[in-house]
Amino acid sequence: MERSRIDHEFYDKLLAAFRNDPGNISRASLVADCDRRTARKGWNDGWPKQGFGPMHEIVAVEQAEIRARLQEQQAKDRVAEETRLNTEEAQMVKRRDLGAKEDALVSRTEEARTVRAARHNAMGLLASVQRLMSGAHALAERVERDLKTVDMKPAQAISLFQSIASTARQANETARLAISMERTLLGEPDKIVGHVDMTKEEAIREIKMAVLAAARAESRGLPADIIDATPEIPMVSVA
Repeated sequence: MERSRIDHEFYDKLLAAFRNDPGNISRASLVADCDRRTARKGWNDGWPKQGFGPMHEIVAVEQAEIRARLQEQQAKDRVAEETRLNTEEAQMVKRRDLGAKEDALVSRTEEARTVRAARHNAMGLLASVQRLMSGAHALAERVERDLKTVDMKPAQAISLFQSIASTARQANETARLAISMERTLLGEPDKIVGHVDMTKEEAIREIKMAVLAAARAESRGLPADIIDATPEIPMVSVA
């Protein structure tokens, strides 16, 4: 028999039962302590005259709202997960870039040290050749002085000077390459023109000495390689 009194307390109790198990008349009647007919009426029709609508409509609306909220939360979760993954990927890329940059800096630093050591060795070789060239000038004077008495043929002297000149050229080229490599590695210009300040009289004296040296070499029959092997004269600024 239908329950005689339908109030808010009973309606809410029956509705709660249907929320937990929509459409289960038997279970709802047990939970709400009413007969199956009353439970079925509450589910299908409700009691509109008393302001209590059909429970299946209320449950359907609530279920749709729950699904919408779940979808909204899932969308937020996906966005949060994508953001997390993007952040992790960005951090990974950043770490990788920093690692690659550090590796490149370490590699270039080692290269710079190697090139600088090569330049140091080349400059030491060049200094040794400069001393050798000074000895060659003294040797030329001695050969000129003792050629008539010393058992040395001119060809032997010329061969010795050519060896010295070849060594000087190689030392100059080695130093030039080492300096160029270092400047290229460090991003600096590989050609720098030097300036030497001197008076007009000093410049004229230097030019005269160079002309005399060339004339003396030519008069002795010495090859021009000796002159070419001397260090390059820097650009002169005459005061």
